[in-house]
Amino acid sequence: MTSRTTRRLRGAQLTQGLAWLSLVLGVSLHALGIFILPSDDPLLADGWQLLVQMLRALADVGIYPDELLDWSEHGIPLLTVFAALTVLLTVWSTICLVSIPRESDVAPLPIEESEATHLATLERQLFAAEEELGRATAQLESVRASLLNVSLDPHDFRVPEDLAQARAALDDLEDSLDALRGGQHALMASLVTLADHERSL
Repeated sequence: MTSRTTRRLRGAQLTQGLAWLSLVLGVSLHALGIFILPSDDPLLADGWQLLVQMLRALADVGIYPDELLDWSEHGIPLLTVFAALTVLLTVWSTICLVSIPRESDVAPLPIEESEATHLATLERQLFAAEEELGRATAQLESVRASLLNVSLDPHDFRVPEDLAQARAALDDLEDSLDALRGGQHALMASLVTLADHERSL
C-alpha cells in the first residue's frame, strides 16, 4: 500500500468518524431543544430562505418533518445543520474511498516476472564470467608457453630475475583465474537455487 493510498484511507476513516459525531451531536442537541440561531438573523436570512424552500419541498413528500420548518417560532434547528454536515462528510468520505485503488486494480509485478528478470541477469553475469574465464585461460596458456620456450631454448639467455618475474606473473594470473572460477561457481549455484524454487511453485 502506497503512502498516498494510506493517507486517503486515513482521511476517509476520519471523515466517517466526524460524520457519525456530527449526527450524534445534532440528534442530542435537538432532543435538548437547543437551537443555533434565530430565523430572522439578517446575515443568514437569504441563505436560510433558500434552504427552507428546499426543505419544504422535502417536507411535501414526507422526507423532512413539518415541525422543523416553523423558523419564526423555533429558530434554526441544530438538527438541520448537523444533518447537512453529516451528509457532506459522508459524501466526502465516499469520494475518498472510491479514489483509493483496489488491490485487484493495481497490477503488481508478478513473482514469476521478477524471478525471470533475476534469472536473466544471472545468466548475463554467467556468460560474462565465462568469457573472462576464457580470456584468462588463453593468457595463462600463453605465459606457460613462453616459459616453456625459455627453458628449452639454450641460445636465449634469461637471467634469474626474468624467470622470477615471469613466475610471479604466472602466479598472479592463476589467482585471477581462481577468482573467476569462484564467481562462476557462485553464479551457477544461484541459477540452480532459482531453478529449484521455480519448479517448486
